[in-house]
Amino acid sequence: MGRRRSLLHGRSTAVVGLAALALAMVAGCVATPTGPGAQTTNSPSSAAAQSPSSIAAGTPDAGPAINPPGPPEPGGAAAGTGANPLAWVPPGPADPLDPPPNGWYARLVAKECDQMPGSDPLVTAAHDLCTAVTTGEPSAWARADAGYRALPQPAPPDCLEAATYRVLASLLTYHAAHPGAPVETVPGAGTACPILLAGVTDQDGDATDFHPHVPAEGGTVLRLMGRFTEVAAVLVNGQRVSVSKLSENHFDFTAPPALQPGPATVQAVGPDGSTFPGSAEFTYDPPTGTVTPSATQPPSPAPSSTGAPPAAETTSP
Repeated sequence: MGRRRSLLHGRSTAVVGLAALALAMVAGCVATPTGPGAQTTNSPSSAAAQSPSSIAAGTPDAGPAINPPGPPEPGGAAAGTGANPLAWVPPGPADPLDPPPNGWYARLVAKECDQMPGSDPLVTAAHDLCTAVTTGEPSAWARADAGYRALPQPAPPDCLEAATYRVLASLLTYHAAHPGAPVETVPGAGTACPILLAGVTDQDGDATDFHPHVPAEGGTVLRLMGRFTEVAAVLVNGQRVSVSKLSENHFDFTAPPALQPGPATVQAVGPDGSTFPGSAEFTYDPPTGTVTPSATQPPSPAPSSTGAPPAAETTSP
């Protein structure tokens, strides 16, 4: 009898032990760690469900990042709003032979929308875009989009129109993808057109003659032709001469007196002391009052063979 009780007690203990072990195993499989420091080590699928970026960041998923169109801004920032605003049109700069510097492109750069003149389709679309960006007016966005869709692509040589076309495409594409988002812009980097000195013109003469003539005493007001942002001075045959800025891209200087007649080379100097690409020429005329021997003037008499001066002619009384 005692032996039977002992066997039954042993079996009961074993059953209880096995049951406890089974419960512990089940609890270990289904238990979920809690608290900020808890980790799961027995579920490989939990790590696979997280992306490497979310694991590295350790922050809640904020949704997909906005990647609007357009090239990155200088410094690597992507175009967008807030921290990554889209770039506006860069400075031209205009050429003096372009429409006046207070015309459409300079006004577009400054976002002076209501002062943009002209009825050209590109200028009209740019005006509507300018209004949309500065006011957020939905109808201006719609007009700019309709005007842009009707435009032909500008010819490659027209750098001002090409820059405007690119900004129209970039901003309208972004607005179409995010119609409720405000559009913030920063000034465009660089210039729309290459900086270059192409010639000089006489402001009191033919404005299309890039190689004017100047009197030897100087004093003629000449205008730089080309595209510049700022010009500090010009070099006339190496001589530094000051310039006057009359408007966005009108830089004039007064020709100094000539050291000698003939061509004079002009170079434009920037604020940092470097010279811009390109050069120009004008011509100094001979000084006034200079007598050039005439081809019909009789030659001087030849000296005598003895070396004595020729005898003076005498007349009979």
